[in-house]
Amino acid sequence: MKLIKWFFTCMGVPLFLAGCASVNVGSEQPVVIKASRFEISESVTTERHANAVEMLYFNPDNALTLRRPDGTAQILSDNKGGDVRLAYATLHSDGKALFAIWRPKLVKPIEGVGVNGDKLIYVRTSLDDGKTFGPVHRLNQKGGAFAPLVASNGLGDMYVAYTDERNGGLDLYLNFSNDRGESWKAEDIKLNDDAQRTSAIDPSLVSNGNWVHASWLSRGSDQQFKLEVRSSEDRGAHWLTAQVAHSSVSQPGSPAMVRMGTTGLLLCWADVDAVRCKRSNDQNKTWGDSVTIADSAGTEGLFLSTDPKGQAHLLIVKKPSGDEKARINLFHTFTSDGATFSSLHRLNGGEPFGASTILPKLRFGDDGSAMAVWVDMRYVKPVIAGNYSSNGGASWLAQPIVLAGKVDLYHYFPSISYVSAGQYQIAWQESPDRTLPSSVIGTRTYRQGDPGVTMPTPNIERLKERVDAFWSAREAVKYDLVYNYMDPFFRETNSQSNYVKTQGLVKYYGHRIVGEPKLTEQKATVQVAYISEVPEIVMRGKKIVVPKKEVEVPQEWIWVDGDWYLVFLDIMGKNQLLD
Repeated sequence: MKLIKWFFTCMGVPLFLAGCASVNVGSEQPVVIKASRFEISESVTTERHANAVEMLYFNPDNALTLRRPDGTAQILSDNKGGDVRLAYATLHSDGKALFAIWRPKLVKPIEGVGVNGDKLIYVRTSLDDGKTFGPVHRLNQKGGAFAPLVASNGLGDMYVAYTDERNGGLDLYLNFSNDRGESWKAEDIKLNDDAQRTSAIDPSLVSNGNWVHASWLSRGSDQQFKLEVRSSEDRGAHWLTAQVAHSSVSQPGSPAMVRMGTTGLLLCWADVDAVRCKRSNDQNKTWGDSVTIADSAGTEGLFLSTDPKGQAHLLIVKKPSGDEKARINLFHTFTSDGATFSSLHRLNGGEPFGASTILPKLRFGDDGSAMAVWVDMRYVKPVIAGNYSSNGGASWLAQPIVLAGKVDLYHYFPSISYVSAGQYQIAWQESPDRTLPSSVIGTRTYRQGDPGVTMPTPNIERLKERVDAFWSAREAVKYDLVYNYMDPFFRETNSQSNYVKTQGLVKYYGHRIVGEPKLTEQKATVQVAYISEVPEIVMRGKKIVVPKKEVEVPQEWIWVDGDWYLVFLDIMGKNQLLD
């Protein structure tokens, strides 16, 4: 098994998509916020600061842009005339300080900066609640950095860690500031310094008082996978020897670490048969036995966070093991002590494991509430869905709500922040076309009881009408019309003119629907009998003739964008649906 199995996954979503078009949904006034291309590394992020929500994103020119709560925007980056591509925008709040962190990748050599392909970590700091920002600080000396992680302690200490490939492999580096980001260390620190254990991926970073802890996954010379944790007790100045919290012949998936209480740490990961967690109660000096999360077999990813009360929460995406047709669903569990976890609670709706739920986020309110958002594939095209808990995750809404789900649009990359007085703010990117070089950001707020988006309901009589019309167009040799009945994912990448050129060899003479269509959520199977023939044709020097006869076949149709469309299958029987 390769060490990079879980590295840079996004739970089934293509790393490059694309987009455009939006207005707000819900209680907000319509506003258009133009953003960068439809890509996970350039997605929008939000952060609560001073009882309001700041938004950080890349504009269509790929410039890092901060959108203030009053709607004003300011550019925080200089793109050097297109010589760099910016990614991984991160926004972090600590008291009156607001930190913007991002990763430029050089497209061309820049004198005094680096060579083509160098990946850097930059940060700017505001000490006046985001009104003004100080100069850009570069945190890594050599250009191999990936996505940054951030932690702070409320005392002026700010830590930024990142996996870095400057040495050929994947190592974990860290830089820090002890004066709220006004100055940073001249040299960043390599945290995985044991020559017997190679690479450092899937890092986490937490801070509390004078302590800061970093975790990562490595592999030792004994071929065992290691979850290591290294700590500093003097605000990053010196680092203690890394402790191996867990060792296994199988690779832990999606490892994550959070702080619990004043001296506690909780480390969780997806094992081959279940999710497991370990706790340290003494600042990483020792680790207890692992605890198994019940009913967590089939986990493909997990997301760990803590609420204002110090409870740890896990979002788990899983499906039944060995079921190739099943799709990952989203579950929640929480613990107050790191030893006893609540029963898994499924957050998404619809048929269990019938459609994927991806890219989840979980946030907590000062009022004891919690809210999860995710990309939901239940409606064939991705929508933003969510679930709400008034009691910190002890119970949830019986049915999730659709927060954004406009017809003809793809919705991806949700971000959520708590505002105040029971209100959450959600942002996402949306597009009618995955091939455009820009997207638009949609936003809305949510309070308990707010309505969601009402999605169009599949209509079985409309399905029969569409099936009849499709076959009638085939029989009339009107393939330009037949094309319009094909699913939108096929039509996105195949023009009408090219499709028409491939048709006409088979002649169709009649059809009938056999029995009643079988409906499952947004999909239907329709049994169709049709009469067809292939007149004499020559292909590769051979004559081919298929006499007229009746054939009965099942067809899959999907309800998307408010109507029924036939799922196009290639000669291998594969479709182009996103799920």
